[in-house]
Amino acid sequence: MPRLLPLLLVLGLLATACGQTVGNPGVAAAVGDRNIEVSLVQDRFLQRADSAAYAETVAQLGEAEAEIQERSRILGQFIVEALLESALDQRDLDLPTEEDVQAELQGIIDQFPDEATFETELAAAGLTLEGLTEQVRLQTLAQAIEADIAAGVEVTDEEIEALYDQQVALPEVAHILVETEEEALDVIAELEDGADFETLALERSLDTGSAQQGGVVGQLTPGAFVEPFELAAAALEPGEISEPVETQFGWHVIRTSAPPELDDELRSQIEESLQQQGSQQAMQEFMIGLSNVEEVTVNPRFGRWDGAQQIVVAGDPLGELEPVAGAAPEGLQDLPALPPTEQPG
Repeated sequence: MPRLLPLLLVLGLLATACGQTVGNPGVAAAVGDRNIEVSLVQDRFLQRADSAAYAETVAQLGEAEAEIQERSRILGQFIVEALLESALDQRDLDLPTEEDVQAELQGIIDQFPDEATFETELAAAGLTLEGLTEQVRLQTLAQAIEADIAAGVEVTDEEIEALYDQQVALPEVAHILVETEEEALDVIAELEDGADFETLALERSLDTGSAQQGGVVGQLTPGAFVEPFELAAAALEPGEISEPVETQFGWHVIRTSAPPELDDELRSQIEESLQQQGSQQAMQEFMIGLSNVEEVTVNPRFGRWDGAQQIVVAGDPLGELEPVAGAAPEGLQDLPALPPTEQPG
């Protein structure tokens, strides 16, 4: 059955540390010169508040603490989104459109046989449709940056050849495992009379797993096999059949095959693999440093941006807003009451 997760959960890759005060009580956080309004957080919270997953959180933590934690988590998502958008802007890249987000979302939905199954799995994952859409939006933003990063990753001929030498240019080993030396000698005799190695492996080998693969157990990587087996295999020329080799598993008849040559097709495959590895590493490094894109300040009413945990962490106590003239904007009144602050004696 398809799964909603894992998506690219970019929240877990961020690193920043900032706890400055946002003086406007209508602003939950600021990313550079962009404000994230309290009303946005409140609207997202109200979407989440009717979910079964949130009800479980309330049952575990109590209503007041659950609201605090949930609003802090939502704010963290908005901060990540703003940082990613700023990064795209600084790279002079187009922002994904809402149509792009919906297309990605529909691709997930289409994995399920029907709407009821999708909704069941969505609830099981502790998500609402709005919450999933937000995760997809973050993923789409990150993918746009990842594509740009990948385009700048170059793979050299030296890197291709080094990987080939280390991981590919090793003989492939196959064996037929039997119980006694006499049986091993019988297998060798049959092979010398023209029997097919793969067929004999399927018919006679006690190693039923490799027998399904014609006796192949993998490449002759140093340390991958028990010593008697490895020494015997290393002494063989490609295509040569060994004498009976005894190990704690039984008696082996071993054959090795020459590794594939580094032709254009294999070179292309290795280059693609290295390019993907390089892109993933570069993207991870980018995400770790994403918070350096813009300064992040968080209203202490919601908590602080914790670089170690990479989330907005509710304060203890939460802290107070700086005094401002006029009434608090709509939505701020709905936040949980602040705990009393002790006065210095």
